[in-house]
Amino acid sequence: MKQKLLAFLKIFYKKILPIFLLFAILGSIFWYISKDGVAKNIKIKAEVSGAVKNPGVKELSNNAIIQDLINEADGFSPEYDNVFVSEKINLAKKIKDGDKVFIPFKQVLAETSSKTGKININTATADLLDQLPGVGSTTANKIIQNRPYKDINELLSKKIVNSSTFTKIKDQIEI
Repeated sequence: MKQKLLAFLKIFYKKILPIFLLFAILGSIFWYISKDGVAKNIKIKAEVSGAVKNPGVKELSNNAIIQDLINEADGFSPEYDNVFVSEKINLAKKIKDGDKVFIPFKQVLAETSSKTGKININTATADLLDQLPGVGSTTANKIIQNRPYKDINELLSKKIVNSSTFTKIKDQIEI
């Protein structure tokens, strides 16, 4: 029995242990390379809209930040709200796959039209949108995040509000 144990240990130390160590070392090397090398080549997609020169879905490296997304969109358009961007958007924030970033336009236009008294959904603040019937702060923020709109019906097509809420607000809003 003692001889069998010694024979097993001899085989283990000479053949099995070196193979195990070789796989452990190779596995560690592969993990290190994939962590620092190959992972950098992984691409993600994010959308940028609003006041940028070339809005749309952009492909970026997986370590991209918002500033990289803006650069891929050829930079800010001249109409971007630089005060809002500097106060509210962290350009150094890391982008994740599927993110959407909206860059607001300067609020040159009035939030409500003096002629119609309607609320412009492309320029109104969250507080003003929140005053619409059936629109709370969450929906107001959804309206803002999905700007710009070409037609008020996009509130329905983009599923920002349900048809019941849209019926209540459609005569109070405009583009």
